[in-house]
Amino acid sequence: MARTRGRPRSFDEAKLLQALTGVFWDKGYSGASLDDLQEAAGVSRPSLYTAFGDKRGMYHRVLQAFTAGFETHLSQLANGGGDLRGDLAKFYGAAIDLYVTGARGPRGCLVLCTATADAIDLPDAKAALGSVIHGLDDVLIARFRGAAAGRDNPAGPSPDARALHAAAILHSLALRARAGQSRNELLGFAESGLALLFETSGTGPHPPRSTVPSR
Repeated sequence: MARTRGRPRSFDEAKLLQALTGVFWDKGYSGASLDDLQEAAGVSRPSLYTAFGDKRGMYHRVLQAFTAGFETHLSQLANGGGDLRGDLAKFYGAAIDLYVTGARGPRGCLVLCTATADAIDLPDAKAALGSVIHGLDDVLIARFRGAAAGRDNPAGPSPDARALHAAAILHSLALRARAGQSRNELLGFAESGLALLFETSGTGPHPPRSTVPSR
């Protein structure tokens, strides 16, 4: 039997990536030391380098994985079968569940709350931040335009303006979670934002209040 060259890896790369994600999510790129990353991963530093490269390579892989997951959630919002307000309520609710989860407490969004600090110096951080912001904008603009299609002289701001304000609600939820606001406070903020967006929007039927899930 032919032998493969080199020693087989004795670690699970997916679990390593999860461990690195937790460190970067809590501390950001600049605040995470190599000692922090190695301790969380539980492997030697050479093993980390072999799997992911240097610290920047580790952060790049973490951002890649996170933005891929975010794009999956965006596709669900883009193709939502319900009314726009209801779909947004579910989207915000899922985001809040993620933002308040962390071993050390609520930590917001990995990209929105950490990549902003290093976007000027790190092209990877800037690219991830742009991907999240512009990807969300594009999906929401398409949904709000679709909801307003066929309506004569809809009242209030344009669909595009409403879409950008809907995106701003998500940005604010991430920052508020990072600042320590509770899940109930975040749910209340999301619901009040939905009320402002839809009470006079003319973008679809108005479902009952309290449409943000309160699990």
